[in-house]
Amino acid sequence: MEGAAAQLLELEHSIGYNGKYQNTVYYHPHDKDSVIYNIGGLLVIENINDKHQQQFLRGHDMEISAISISNSGNLIATGQLGTIFQKLPDAPIILWNYAKKEPVAVLKGMQVCVKRLAFSPDDRYLAALGENNTFIIWDTKDGSAIHTRVYEFPLSVVCWGEILRDQNPKHPSYIIVTANQTNVFINSLEFDISSMQYYLKQGTCQLPNTGLNRTYTFAQANGDNLLLGTGGGEICIFSIYNRIYRATMPLSSNGLMSMAMVDDFIFVGGGDGKVKKLSIGGGKWVMTHEAQLDSKVVSINSSSDKKELIVGTTGGKLYRMLTTDLSFMLHTDAHTGSINDLNFGKRSDQFLSIDENGAVKMWDLSEYKSVFTGVVSKSSNGSSCCIAGDDGSIVSGWRDGFIRAFDGTGRILWEISQAHRGAVTSLYVDANYILSGGEDGAVRVWARVNRKLLIQFNDQKKDIVSLFPDLNKPFLIHSCSMDRSISTYDLKQEKRIGGHQTKNGSLFGMTQRRDNEFELVSCGQGAPIFFWDCDAPNPVAEIVYPYKVLSINVSPSGRFLAFGTETNEVFVYAITGLNQFTFITKGLGHSGPVTKVKWSPDEKQIISVSTDSSISVWNFYGSA
Repeated sequence: MEGAAAQLLELEHSIGYNGKYQNTVYYHPHDKDSVIYNIGGLLVIENINDKHQQQFLRGHDMEISAISISNSGNLIATGQLGTIFQKLPDAPIILWNYAKKEPVAVLKGMQVCVKRLAFSPDDRYLAALGENNTFIIWDTKDGSAIHTRVYEFPLSVVCWGEILRDQNPKHPSYIIVTANQTNVFINSLEFDISSMQYYLKQGTCQLPNTGLNRTYTFAQANGDNLLLGTGGGEICIFSIYNRIYRATMPLSSNGLMSMAMVDDFIFVGGGDGKVKKLSIGGGKWVMTHEAQLDSKVVSINSSSDKKELIVGTTGGKLYRMLTTDLSFMLHTDAHTGSINDLNFGKRSDQFLSIDENGAVKMWDLSEYKSVFTGVVSKSSNGSSCCIAGDDGSIVSGWRDGFIRAFDGTGRILWEISQAHRGAVTSLYVDANYILSGGEDGAVRVWARVNRKLLIQFNDQKKDIVSLFPDLNKPFLIHSCSMDRSISTYDLKQEKRIGGHQTKNGSLFGMTQRRDNEFELVSCGQGAPIFFWDCDAPNPVAEIVYPYKVLSINVSPSGRFLAFGTETNEVFVYAITGLNQFTFITKGLGHSGPVTKVKWSPDEKQIISVSTDSSISVWNFYGSA
């Protein structure tokens, strides 16, 4: 069953590069069309010319915080945040074989967060810096640690210099550079013949008499030159062989975050969103080009043919940029905050999502790009969204209590101010009315055209998590609240005509069956997935699941039920007859709890979104 079940649900695409960590986007050094980056805890290998070609390497249980690729391109190392699923916050590093796309080793010893990873030029060793001030070097052949040291101060950067083979060709020496705020260490990793093993010989660098106090953000060695970027926006230059400070070049007003070197040019990315191209040949530094992007530039890496750069920003955007004149195009765009809601309209190839940072985005599934982004002028947090059933306009609910509608260009069409006290947590719009539910437990019905308040119900006490009209009788509306109650209201009689209450736990979502007795289906915590018939006070059926279920949705044909859990998974059950439920498949695509799941109207795909700001597009093959 396992093999067959897994084939019914396939992770077709993932969207969600969020630019949280430095240097987490790379071109493969030899496979010229492959870009490598992470989405939460997934390592993604994507064809730069065809977004439909994505491969996923899964092994981390938390977000990936550092990535490095060896010079040969055979090995990839990924490090993560400290796990929350064990007693100690261990942060393992996984070594992947690129050709086989599978893990070779799991390297232990880091905790809290892996900050930096760097391969030696010959792939033989991997150096890592951890949040717990640990500096470890592993042998990539057998995964053994050849050097481990915990410092009393945090090291901020690590990089390898040249390999010195003149004294002992069989066991060469390596130069490895580390730095903290006050010192730069140019160390050598040397082979000791008596003990037949490598040891690290620490060497400090001679600094100006006044000292050099800097927060270093990246390090790159080029022959004798060592270039260190700083939080103050300079590059400090050192001589590796003489171990001496040479000069400082101020380049940016808001800190340097990333750098790439191509022949006699360097490309630097700053906290001001600028990418600058500098010619450094012949000892002179001349800026030749600059480009302005949307937000801080945290990753720059050049393609194997040196024609393009891939650039990542903290605004969740990846750009392709030409090395000649820095002209650029947007490659992918993503949410940067926890995604709180998601909805389809009538089309199966477009859906809408809204995040905690206040971005509303319409996504096109044929090209996997956002065709629309709406933001409000004052910083507000998004809480709910829907596509109006009549004119397809984009309606969104916000934590400041406003309901705002956008047209296709991003202009605000209209807004209802203070629609609720606190957040607007659920919305439904069609030709008849606008329904809104709030954090205040109120359910309100507004006129569709002039948006006047027609009716309000205040029976429920906590957040309204789901609100929709009955499938058969649109004058009945169902609302589900976190206070464990489900209410049904009759808009003709303007009163509550029925409801249900769970005994314990809390409710997080509700949907409605499309067959049988059109039962309501609720999900939550401390209570199974319950099926409620309007005529019976108690649930008529249940699906037992031990963890929190945060979102639930019946498929358009009514034959399937999908739900998303706090354990980051999406489950699909087949529902037939009164209460026959069969588990058919599940998928893991996120590294945070799944906040919403929705079926596409043609039932061929399921979209799930998560607190880790990623979107997973699943192909579902069960309805054929």
